Amino acid sequence: MRGSAGLTGLTRAGAALLAASALCATLWLAAQHPVAPLGALAGVWLVATVTAWRPACWLFWLPALLPVLNFFPWTGWWLVDESDLFVMAVLAGGYARMAWAAPAITPGAVPRWWGWAGLGLALCVLQAFWRGWLDAPPLPPHTDWRDALLQGLYADHLSAWNSVRVAKSFVWALLLAPLAWRAVAADRQASGLAFVRGMVAGLPLVGGLVLWERESQVGLLDFVSGYRTSAAFWEMHVGGGAIDAYLALAAPLALWAVWMAPTRSRWWLALGLLWLTIYVLLTTYSRGVVGAFVIVLLAWALATRVFHLPHDGHGPGRRRVVMVTLIGLIVQGGIVIGAGAFLGDRLEQTSKDLLGRWAHWQRGVGLLQSPASDRVGWWWGLGMGRFTAQYRALGMESELSGRAAWQRDAQGRGVLALSGPDSRDELALQFGVAQQVLLRDPEGYTVKLRLAGPAGALVLVSVCQRHLIHSLRCQWAHGAVPPGDPNRGGWLSLRLRGHPLPVHAASSLANGGAFPAMLTLHATQAGQRSQLLSVQLWDAHGRQRLQNTDFSAGLSHWMPAAQAYYQPWHIDNLYLDLLLELGLMGWLLLAALASAAMVGVGRGLAARDSLAWAYGAAALGFLSVGALISISEVPRVLLLALMTLVMVLGLWTNRRTQHRN
Repeated sequence: MRGSAGLTGLTRAGAALLAASALCATLWLAAQHPVAPLGALAGVWLVATVTAWRPACWLFWLPALLPVLNFFPWTGWWLVDESDLFVMAVLAGGYARMAWAAPAITPGAVPRWWGWAGLGLALCVLQAFWRGWLDAPPLPPHTDWRDALLQGLYADHLSAWNSVRVAKSFVWALLLAPLAWRAVAADRQASGLAFVRGMVAGLPLVGGLVLWERESQVGLLDFVSGYRTSAAFWEMHVGGGAIDAYLALAAPLALWAVWMAPTRSRWWLALGLLWLTIYVLLTTYSRGVVGAFVIVLLAWALATRVFHLPHDGHGPGRRRVVMVTLIGLIVQGGIVIGAGAFLGDRLEQTSKDLLGRWAHWQRGVGLLQSPASDRVGWWWGLGMGRFTAQYRALGMESELSGRAAWQRDAQGRGVLALSGPDSRDELALQFGVAQQVLLRDPEGYTVKLRLAGPAGALVLVSVCQRHLIHSLRCQWAHGAVPPGDPNRGGWLSLRLRGHPLPVHAASSLANGGAFPAMLTLHATQAGQRSQLLSVQLWDAHGRQRLQNTDFSAGLSHWMPAAQAYYQPWHIDNLYLDLLLELGLMGWLLLAALASAAMVGVGRGLAARDSLAWAYGAAALGFLSVGALISISEVPRVLLLALMTLVMVLGLWTNRRTQHRN
């Protein structure tokens, strides 16, 4: 009894310490928010308070809000974002409640191997992080803690800070797991249902953003231009399949919502969500995510026949769900292919693209076979967050299209150091640093610049109709570093010319008559290193439209972004991605946990638990699309996938909670 009481006291003390640390960290970061510090502080307090009051509510809100909790183009935050503030607030509230009340998870209430598996994964992540941090170049010099903060928040994939950015998903999942299992121990069915419903609730948020994005950029029914949607997955500023991975994880749950609809009216709502989800799937033009969805549909139809999965009694039968889903795919797919040849062309190029992807994978694995560093090896990987840097070192075919970094010059001024590719001039305009702006006039804009660097070095300035990936109509001008003292940084005045920017009714009405656009700065030559001291955008009425024009606040409000060329940033395979990041030890441990989870799902299906096929379908979709995309560089989506794994382990691999409630 005394030992049990001592262990409980130790658990409470640890929970209190973790809650206090998380609360202090998230409040401090919220106060640094570049756009809305008061709103961020209020949100953190609200989430922490509600979580402490209702400790299981976060299981719904986390998967519902994570797909939209990122405002990178407006904040410039790269290392952390609003989703991290949300997670830390949940940790603060959840562990505060655990410290206040007796833990629902008592010693022996969960399988002992959970603890050993968690410890093993934590050690793998720690060693991978440490190797990645040591492998990176030393951090840039700084004068005080504020400079260090700015260099961290606005770093990039070559910095040591990328190890922190990639590791945080695993850290959040390991810290959230005890809170999730505590909720499962208290009410298994309600907890499992809350997470699934949260995933379903995230789909209309993403779908609504996609509808707005397409209407404001090209139109809802434009399938000719090949415009690929990205919603609020701003991690795709260097390409990748962030929205693909999210949809592969969440879209199968739209099927579950139709199947489980208890009334006819809710069935129609669920059917509308399913068709909206199919529209979003098709407008990504991703063959992988559509294929993963079809795999899940076929697997679900087979599972319902074999296991006789129940529904709520008022919902449709299996045949009707399959029918309406196939009709949605066939009708919308036929419209997309028939209205434009883009998707058809992508389907025809599948074999060619797979050959290119295979060569890319071989080059990536070659980093382990012929390591460039003694810290690299099969068992321990490249080091967390080091793929881009290691791949770039392979040579001309693997170089980046550019880089943007914040620093201070000899005079103490904030400077944006903008670089082009190392050797290939054709990549020079496929990278830039951008800022989202709201404009009211289709033309008549002037850009004022202060540049430093080699005399004559050209910088291209453009203002485009652009959401993230695609630049549509643009206006532009070139500016050159003036002769004379290259560090003086004299002002240049550039009149933009080009296509008038279209004013879309949907976007202008939503923004009080203004329409969104993006100003981008590009280095124009290979080997170019330019320093931007100040950038201003003036409209025809003499109003300055940019923020943080002199980079005194780091890269706040600025977003580095690539276009068209993304290969060096991703291995494009989930399984190779985890192997390179964590090494063979971490890969085997995650594979064992995923296998245990799928066995647990099978146990749930055999027990005719409708939640089992919801989690199983999400996992199958994610694992299927993982054959073609990597995801470690998208912490939000990786966290959702890891939390799905955590919930499955808690729901079906623990026999003590399996039959409760």
